[in-house]
Amino acid sequence: MTFPYVGDFSLEDPVQIFFNTRNFTTFAPTTLLGTPAAVVYLQNDANEIAAVNLFVDHDGRVGLNRVGFFLSAASGYIAGTYHVVLTAGTVGGVSVAGQIIGGFSISNRSRDIIARLPAALIGGRMDSHVGAMAADTLNASALAADAGLEIRTGLATTGDVTGLATAAALANVQQDTFDIKNRIPLFLNGGRMESHIGSASIEAILAIQQGLARTNDLDELPTNAELAAALEVIATATEVADAILRRNVAGGSDGVRTVSEALYVLRNKTEIIGGFMKVYQTDDATVAFQGPVTTAPGDPLTSFDPA
Repeated sequence: MTFPYVGDFSLEDPVQIFFNTRNFTTFAPTTLLGTPAAVVYLQNDANEIAAVNLFVDHDGRVGLNRVGFFLSAASGYIAGTYHVVLTAGTVGGVSVAGQIIGGFSISNRSRDIIARLPAALIGGRMDSHVGAMAADTLNASALAADAGLEIRTGLATTGDVTGLATAAALANVQQDTFDIKNRIPLFLNGGRMESHIGSASIEAILAIQQGLARTNDLDELPTNAELAAALEVIATATEVADAILRRNVAGGSDGVRTVSEALYVLRNKTEIIGGFMKVYQTDDATVAFQGPVTTAPGDPLTSFDPA
């Protein structure tokens, strides 16, 4: 039989230990017989602490046994490591008295502590890292009383503080920050930062003067109003195209026989009826113009409708 270590407990906790009994030859589960009993020993102490309740064939399952007890201080339990041992009983006619069936401990987590400690010290110290801190662990009072003093002491004793900002340097940075804030507009205009020229350098003024001096006649320069009026009369591409279509095919004027009418016969409905050819507008229903035509016997065309 093997025995388990069932864990670390506190005083007044209940303890339950399950163990198996098997035939020594076939290893088949076998009932524990012979008025079985068990006691608890503290570490290497020869005096048993107390007897325990032992239940054979737990839940009717052959070879499955259970012991149960409370870790009462009145019974003599203290912090330490314990073993539960059979003091009577037989398996297949063989005595199992003295067989260890389980182990446990009370407030004795040395194994857990050892597993949590680093394998070696670093510079004589236990090196660790902060994984997470609860909210307000380092509050303002704690920092002012402890961290601030430690930082000041460290700076006072360090051999080289080169590169650390002085109080005067920090004051300059703060002043510059205030200046930047005062120079930025309160609101954006159309998503942009709007600004105006307050003054121009003498170089810029001289460049403008020299440019004006190179012109032949300053009086001929248009004013802002004139430039705006000129821009107003510039035709768009659509306006230019429409004007061409309204132009007289003979040139020199608008209307009468227009360019657009000359194109009607190529694109709109035309037909010859009773010696007259009719050319329709773009709706193919309204006559744009008409006139008499002469047809030869070899030209039987009487209608043309490209719509």
